Amino acid sequence: MNDHNTENQDVDTENVKFEDMDDLNVESPKSPDEQLIEPTVGMQFDTFDEAFNFYNSYAFKKGFSVRRDRIHMKGGVKVSQRFVCVKEGKKRYDKQRANATFSRAQTRSPSFKTDFNRCIYEYEDDDNLCKGWKKMLDDHDLRDNRWLESLFWKRKKWAMVHGRRIFSAGMNTTQRSESFNSLARHYVTSKLDPIHFLEHFQRVVEDRRYSETIEEFRTTNNTPEVMVKCEMLKAVVTVYMPTIFCIFEDQFESSIFQVLTLKRDDGCIRVYEVGSSKGAWHTVMYDSLEGAPPWYEYAFEAVHECTPLWSNNGNRSQTKRSLRPNVFSCANTPTPSRTQRIMESISTRSEVGGAGGVHSYNALRRLDQLWCSLCSTEPENEEYHQIVSNVPGPFNNSNSVRIPENTFDVVVCGGTLGIFVATALSSKGLQVGIVERNLLKGREQEWNISMKELRELVEVGVLAESDIQEVISMKFNPNRCGFEGKGDIWVKDILNLGVSPAKLVEVMKMHFISLGGVIIEGVSLSNISVYDDTALLQLSNGMLLQSRLVIDAMGNFSPVVKQIRSGKRPDGVCLVVGSCSRGFKDNQTSDIIFSSSSVRTLRDSKVHYFWEAFPAGSGLSDRTTYMFTYVEAKPGSPMLEELFEDYWELMPSYQGVTLDDLEVLRVNFGIFPTYRDSPLHSDYNRILQIGDASGIQSPVSFGGFGSMTRHLGRLSFAIYEAAMGNFVDSGSLSLINPYMPNLSASWLFQRAMSARSDSNVSDTFINDLLYTNFECMQRLGDPVLRPFLQDVIQFVPLVKTLGSVMLVQPQILPSIFRQVGIGVLLDWSVHFFMLGYYTLLSTYMDPVVRPLVNYLPERMKYNWRRYLEAWKYGSGLDYKDSYHTPSRK
Repeated sequence: MNDHNTENQDVDTENVKFEDMDDLNVESPKSPDEQLIEPTVGMQFDTFDEAFNFYNSYAFKKGFSVRRDRIHMKGGVKVSQRFVCVKEGKKRYDKQRANATFSRAQTRSPSFKTDFNRCIYEYEDDDNLCKGWKKMLDDHDLRDNRWLESLFWKRKKWAMVHGRRIFSAGMNTTQRSESFNSLARHYVTSKLDPIHFLEHFQRVVEDRRYSETIEEFRTTNNTPEVMVKCEMLKAVVTVYMPTIFCIFEDQFESSIFQVLTLKRDDGCIRVYEVGSSKGAWHTVMYDSLEGAPPWYEYAFEAVHECTPLWSNNGNRSQTKRSLRPNVFSCANTPTPSRTQRIMESISTRSEVGGAGGVHSYNALRRLDQLWCSLCSTEPENEEYHQIVSNVPGPFNNSNSVRIPENTFDVVVCGGTLGIFVATALSSKGLQVGIVERNLLKGREQEWNISMKELRELVEVGVLAESDIQEVISMKFNPNRCGFEGKGDIWVKDILNLGVSPAKLVEVMKMHFISLGGVIIEGVSLSNISVYDDTALLQLSNGMLLQSRLVIDAMGNFSPVVKQIRSGKRPDGVCLVVGSCSRGFKDNQTSDIIFSSSSVRTLRDSKVHYFWEAFPAGSGLSDRTTYMFTYVEAKPGSPMLEELFEDYWELMPSYQGVTLDDLEVLRVNFGIFPTYRDSPLHSDYNRILQIGDASGIQSPVSFGGFGSMTRHLGRLSFAIYEAAMGNFVDSGSLSLINPYMPNLSASWLFQRAMSARSDSNVSDTFINDLLYTNFECMQRLGDPVLRPFLQDVIQFVPLVKTLGSVMLVQPQILPSIFRQVGIGVLLDWSVHFFMLGYYTLLSTYMDPVVRPLVNYLPERMKYNWRRYLEAWKYGSGLDYKDSYHTPSRK
């Protein structure tokens, strides 16, 4: 109530009767004992103390008291004062009286609104919420309020104690704020005006809502494929969410996984090792002529018991399966391999899927099984899924009753490397979608690259200059090319950067989304139907997408590539194993390549090991080492786990450490198949392969990130022209992946670096040959050495190197013929001639033809631009670098 000090009124209040008070609108009681007078609007008092006494008397009779509140001064004179209930509101903080001591205890309490807000927002668990709700009802005498009672039973819909778990994953306010700021910084900047700020902010909200919708749809409609045909898994796949089910299935699979390995075969008697990844291992024997001896009849009993299991109808059932073969005998229980023990002791929480993104022991066994089937299966006997089908006529005339959920200009299948092309196309104005079977997330292990290659992303426009330092986790120099027992050659700025894939992919992802791109994660491609006017993509969750062009970026084992190649065996394979470990004291330099002195025999094959080593960005003493070898895909080829056993044995001596002094943080492994007929031409309209799927990378390299950065500008421009001009027939798309003689000529180097049992050369030949070549290139200078180290073959440097080798060591030529074979040399000679021809065309014809291309019709213009690109990239003349002088030790 606000009361003002007014002039004295000529009213005799002593003789005024109570019933006349309303007419006079005046009251000024002298003591609390007087009759209760209700305050009314417009009452006037002579002094502030008189007003306070009146209201205090009134409050006393009502059962409470009042206190003086806010004062209004004018010209140094108090003109008004507010009186309030002593329990009203909360006491304000006064800085000038922060340390004052008040004799009167705090008796005021919060209002109902404050208590109710506390129930909505402040409690951390449901028990405290219930106690606070009960106290609120008691304090405000609201226990019989039916509306509050009904509201309480619906508290899971409005109380943040429940909503925090549903919508915020249990994060507190600070965490949610930091998370939102991290997300929003990729959409909005301080330079935006209010209108554009609101537009960008709205895009943030729409993108997140769309992602939530996609995730909800995927969770409710996507049923993962059950890899192990078990009644329990068939039942729980309909209960668990897809992500949780995959974790459960992996654990279940590892618990029952049995491995049978032939250890000895003496004709009629065979000795096997049988065991699981985590259980005991047994040596068992089989006599094919007489069966097992009588005393072995019941010695071995394999019992698999799962209690309880779930049947399809949801009822519990109990099973016990016993295998009691008369031909097995239990002998001993050997321990698991060193590789298994090390890998099972490493956390796999950082696995992201995709090439190089998994490092569990189960993943290693699965890849070994894939590699074994690749070596043992003949193409004509292999069954593979037909994922692409041609449908004659336009889509509108088809009998399909389904309407695609989304329509795009381009859909990219495979996001880890496909995100770069997708972002480049989105920046040109195309509507692009990405389909990724895992979460679109980069792996923890760095990609090693040079600054020149990283800046290719900036030149194309997919990466900002300011983002370069953010994605670089490590820089190091110099870089060694070493040859055991021979010598070392040192260079600078070659693969001297460690780029974090996790950070780089996240930056690309945010940039792609800000350009209007759409990402569909956690679903795989089921099939592609190619019509005359469009392509329809059926996803594993039932979604249907429509696109003018489909980009296959699904890597070496793309199902589309498998269908195109009809299951053909690769012409060569690079097997890679390695680890990132902590505990290296000397960790300032890198090894681009280090060649072992001689070959080793593993299984039925000879292998020559090469090494790479790079400092890692996760710690000052963290270092990543790789061991790789080139082999043929044939029966008897070594398995990855067998390579790992050699790796643990040889790596400490290679790096000058002991394995006991190292902490293994993660392991890396991979299979990189290569084909002579690469890059892969398009066999289907509207489908184009890029990256590892196209075979554009060098046959002597493993991993396609460097190759992707080199070709990104060419690919994005060519794909944009094809999509906009509707040049999406297989012939036009094949021009984007043309014949490149420098890539085909690299096959000789892979052949020369592969140890062969029938080559009849010395065990040190490969190491000697490589050292001779590198020594000659080092003498010829950086224009020869540096392109080769970055997997770029050029005609003039190649001629100089071969001529120098023949002059320095002519006696090595017969061994080269025996190592690579006459047929391979003759085939290579054709590519060598074409390399010179493409160099001539790009050097002298390109400047003449290029200005005339702009005057041609659109289709001819498209074709000739692809021819010019093929000349330039096929001759390696796209490579430009600032030269540094190498040093030799």
